[in-house]
Amino acid sequence: MKMNFEALDPEARALGMLGIRIRGRDGETLEKLWDEPCRRNIYSASKSFTGVAVGIALREGLLSLDEKLTEVFWDAMPEHPDENLARATVRDLLTMCLGQEKAMLMGGQRPDYPDDWVRLCFQVPFVHVPGTVFCYNNAGPYLAGVLIERRCGC
Repeated sequence: MKMNFEALDPEARALGMLGIRIRGRDGETLEKLWDEPCRRNIYSASKSFTGVAVGIALREGLLSLDEKLTEVFWDAMPEHPDENLARATVRDLLTMCLGQEKAMLMGGQRPDYPDDWVRLCFQVPFVHVPGTVFCYNNAGPYLAGVLIERRCGC
């Protein structure tokens, strides 16, 4: 895979681009930085890409918005999922209306978490009927991304 970053350079600098990273289907990665490498807070930008990936997977017939999370993530469920968790669907992941009362997987919390974030997301109580109460929560987009990985095999 080849790319002429020099041709992009004037436009990138004019726009204040920090960098670009492209990963090819073969796994090869191309990268060009116009600023020093450092960790940057991109806030919720990746949620948009996750939503697009879900839309593509829907079009491809790889998933349904009405699938129950207890079926999708059967391997990470508590032994006895409560009534609200049993009602939660893929749609609820995308709308941040899972039924949980507190946010999960927020930036500062992550270093304290165990390795199995999927299982962790289902340990937080589902106190509301899914689809009825909005709670800004990274668990939904994270789980949607995991679902895409599983269904697409990548």
